[in-house]
Amino acid sequence: MRTLYLLGNGFDLACGLKSRYADYFESRFKWYKGYNSSDSKAITALYEEIQDGGIKNIPSAWFIVFAYEHDQPGYRNDYVLW
Repeated sequence: MRTLYLLGNGFDLACGLKSRYADYFESRFKWYKGYNSSDSKAITALYEEIQDGGIKNIPSAWFIVFAYEHDQPGYRNDYVLW
């Protein structure tokens, strides 16, 4: 008899890996020159990026969703469980 163990999201987080969607968002958005995670609006950074280089610099429509969620009152990267 064989046993297959599947490790879900909890294991990687327990190991200290930055593997949540919010972590991915932060790692991608820091590339945009108008973005600073502590004092900037993500949607504004997206808008400026589109104005500077066009929509080709936004890899996915999900970036708009992530930016919207990030900009909501009470958002804290530590507590968002996407």
